[in-house]
Amino acid sequence: MRIWICLAAVMAFWLAPVPSAQAETYLDVPYASLPGVDPESLSLDIYTPEGAKDAPVLVMVHGGGWRRGSKTNAVGDSHVPYFTGQGFVYVSINYRLAPDDPFPAFMEDAAAAVAFVHREIGRYGGDPDNIFLMGHSAGAHIAALLSVDGQYLAAQGLTPAVLKGTVLLDGAAYDIPDLARFGGRRLPRLYRQPFGDDPAVWRAASPTLQVKAGTPTPPMLIFHVDRPGAGEASNALADALRGAGHSARVVEAADRSHRTLNRSLGEADDAYAPMIAEFIRQE
Repeated sequence: MRIWICLAAVMAFWLAPVPSAQAETYLDVPYASLPGVDPESLSLDIYTPEGAKDAPVLVMVHGGGWRRGSKTNAVGDSHVPYFTGQGFVYVSINYRLAPDDPFPAFMEDAAAAVAFVHREIGRYGGDPDNIFLMGHSAGAHIAALLSVDGQYLAAQGLTPAVLKGTVLLDGAAYDIPDLARFGGRRLPRLYRQPFGDDPAVWRAASPTLQVKAGTPTPPMLIFHVDRPGAGEASNALADALRGAGHSARVVEAADRSHRTLNRSLGEADDAYAPMIAEFIRQE
């Protein structure tokens, strides 16, 4: 189902910032509209450094197993102050969730959100030609697939070249058929609701299996913690990217858990948010 961008979304009402100690904050901005879908599911929050103009933009895709989570609980206490303090516009998006809306609904939504940001972020002080994508857990899967499979952004009139870089925070579902090895050729329950039982769907939804040479693909900075499957999946994705002539770097965050890698990002003792800031500045 194609998502139609809500052209009326950016009205003066949405352009009036909500005061914040860290940044100018614009909450629940609709990026698309679909009949019968809760508008909250198709909305995003924007955090802008005061006085920003043509600032780099970091778009965050939340985790939650494709079945739960939201744009607000994706943002640790330190995300916004850290990244806006670095001079970046920070955007956190919602998307439709399984089981009511399985794959590819959340991919279509993420593409619509990126298209909205590309078209409208200049009104919020961001540079539409300097957009980075970041995701945690299930959001890392969504960000990775959006970056390597151009069909989702193509439906919005764009290509993955609109993304200057992609940051992945401890995803493990980059090769979904590989996950079925542990379930007797049946996916573990976590993955069945979003991806079903069809191996063809599993392959189509697998970033590692969708990497292609000669196609626009942003450089990737891939983090993983020390948990079963995450390191192997991250390195396999990076190997596929590099084998196809694309740029990828893998960082093991051995001192973090799956949860704290995201929640602690940007705290005073955090080593990983500065890596992301450097990645953004270098691309």
